[in-house]
Amino acid sequence: MIIALWTEQWWSDDLGPTGGYVGEAETPTWAAAVHEVWGDGVLTAMDELRERMEAGADPLRGQQRCLAVARAWKELTEALGCPEVTEPEPGKPLKVTDLWPIGPAAE
Repeated sequence: MIIALWTEQWWSDDLGPTGGYVGEAETPTWAAAVHEVWGDGVLTAMDELRERMEAGADPLRGQQRCLAVARAWKELTEALGCPEVTEPEPGKPLKVTDLWPIGPAAE
């Protein structure tokens, strides 16, 4: 009950769809993804973990890439530091002829 209330508070339908399709298909809302899809994903991951453990394989072997990528992003953001807000210089206003020249020179 507490989890359902928490997910409804943080993953409400107000956030809109989680993706988009070309064509008729619909995507779930964030609330539907959390309530209906997330649990299946966790069960699938746990099944794969159990299968690797039963086979005697390293259960975390497949996760090393994810950890390495996360570590690389952490190190990169630490090296770059916090972003600074800058205001770009206003450019020269464009005219239609700047984009599509007309007249004898354009031909």
